[in-house]
Amino acid sequence: MELSKKCSVIKKRKTIEQIAKVRRIKEGTVWEHAAKGIASNQLSIYTVLPKEIIFQILFHIHNKEDTLKIIKERIPDKNITYNEIACVLTYYRKRKPKSSHSRCAERRMPCIS
Repeated sequence: MELSKKCSVIKKRKTIEQIAKVRRIKEGTVWEHAAKGIASNQLSIYTVLPKEIIFQILFHIHNKEDTLKIIKERIPDKNITYNEIACVLTYYRKRKPKSSHSRCAERRMPCIS
């Protein structure tokens, strides 16, 4: 199935778990499709995750070179998953160059554009 069709299923606001069950695939595969959709601008991060989770993760991303493990260690909420972080990190990395975020990093605030 092509990526645009995979993204359209996610856009229907079904949960990752529901999609995996109906399609008989692993949840991790659905998360991978979501991250690819975000990277290719076929899917909005706000369709995949609630903005509260997005902001919480963005707050703990300091630069584009941060790894999933480093970000996960910074987040006090242990219920946030690596898959959620991967989607937000993909969103973060595809956005503006590093310099545009320096002001936000100094204030320890997520930059939203």
